[in-house]
Amino acid sequence: MTASRITMRRTPKGVSIRATGSAAQALFDAICHDVESAHAATQPAPGPIALDVVVDGRNNTYAARLYTLNPTAVAAGLSGKRATCTAGELQAIHALLAKAEPPLHLVRLVSTHIGAPAKGCTLHTIEAEAQS
Repeated sequence: MTASRITMRRTPKGVSIRATGSAAQALFDAICHDVESAHAATQPAPGPIALDVVVDGRNNTYAARLYTLNPTAVAAGLSGKRATCTAGELQAIHALLAKAEPPLHLVRLVSTHIGAPAKGCTLHTIEAEAQS
C-alpha cells in the first residue's frame, strides 16, 4: 500500500502543491468546498424567496420558526433556527430572517392564517430577499 502525502514548495513565482493518494482527493475536496461556500456566500438570491413562517404567540412572547423547509430556506441556513421577540409577530419574523446567511429582509407578507397549524399559532407566507 502506498502512503499518501502532500508536498508544498514555495518559490519566488508562488507555491506549488503536490499530493498523492487519498490526500490528493481530500485536498481537492477541501479546496472545492471552500470555493463553493465562498461563492454561495457572496452571491445574493436571484429574487425574493417564498417562506412559510409559524409564529407562536403565548404569554406576550412571539416565537418564529420555519413551517416547511425548502431548498432555498436550507441554503439560507434557516433550518432549525428560531427567533423570539416580545414586540410582536412581525418583529419575530424580522429577527428570524436576520439569522439567515446572508441576512434576509422581508419584501412582502403574502398571506396570514390564524390558528394554523395549531391553536395560538399564526402561519405567515412571506417573500424575503438578501440584504444588499
